[in-house]
Amino acid sequence: MKRKIIVILVAFFYCGVLLSKSSIIWKSSQVIGTPVRVIVNENGIFIGDMKQVKIFHLDFKGKLVNTIGKQGEGPNEFTSIQNFMIHNNEIYVQSGFMIKCLTLNGEFKRKWNFTMKYTFYQFFVTDTGFVLIGKLSDHDPKVFSKSQTSPYDFFYHISFDGKLIKSFGSSFPELKQIDLTENLMILAGMTPSRIDNNIYYANHLNYQIWKAAIKTGECLKIIDEKVPYFIPFASKLKRFTSKGGTRVVGGMQGTRIRIFQKQNTLVLFVKSGDTKKGYESTYLRFYTPNGNKFKFKRQIKLKNGLNIYSYFKDIFYGFNEDGDFVALKVNTD
Repeated sequence: MKRKIIVILVAFFYCGVLLSKSSIIWKSSQVIGTPVRVIVNENGIFIGDMKQVKIFHLDFKGKLVNTIGKQGEGPNEFTSIQNFMIHNNEIYVQSGFMIKCLTLNGEFKRKWNFTMKYTFYQFFVTDTGFVLIGKLSDHDPKVFSKSQTSPYDFFYHISFDGKLIKSFGSSFPELKQIDLTENLMILAGMTPSRIDNNIYYANHLNYQIWKAAIKTGECLKIIDEKVPYFIPFASKLKRFTSKGGTRVVGGMQGTRIRIFQKQNTLVLFVKSGDTKKGYESTYLRFYTPNGNKFKFKRQIKLKNGLNIYSYFKDIFYGFNEDGDFVALKVNTD
């Protein structure tokens, strides 16, 4: 009898520990096809769905408030959704190389067409304009100048009237071997996040986290360490030379990194895997300030099926192995 009681107590203790590390608060009944981004703020939860070509607005209990946009070519419609941002209670949606601005109720306000000028895969919105992450393709002297740009820059601060304010972004030595104008796969692996007036981004060719100031363009490497389970983003890619230069093709296996901030702590969601070999590992890693950089503090292993997209007021938001959108309370103490 005593043995049974001890076993029950031990089992209860370990279950309690697991639940305290990663406890699902609720699951949303809303069906999401292919999520591209999740943004959580005071107004609720916004999920961009690439497959259904609309943005879902949920409340903090996971119930649907409304949907924004639909597939089409009208003012408040999208041919596709690559990304979206929220700024000053307005939603900016990237559809191809076009950005549309709508109210949170889905009313169309304005659009910008960057076709033939900028090739970008993600963007941020500032009070003065956009920061496009990609490459400049229009070399018109009125737009492009050596004093404002570098061939290896990948952040372009553009005013709302389409003028280039400046370009910035630290040049990784590895990137100089790749024709980024031809291929954006390495840039697509950077997974940048905007925190205050800075852009935090990961170099997926080796484990580095950088910070770039939007106002000044100054770049600083803040994390550079060896992680046992880190798989370089390009490890499964094949390179070959063509008339257009060096291209990168192949699979997309590797390590995915998303960056969040919890007060003075930097939180990295790190998901590594090689699906062909059946290997996968999923962690939340916590870093504390150490001068101008950050040092590793601790990590929490998550279920490999979890995919974290956003963080807001001590709650992580993402999708589980069944495709349910979930809110998770993670004990970070």
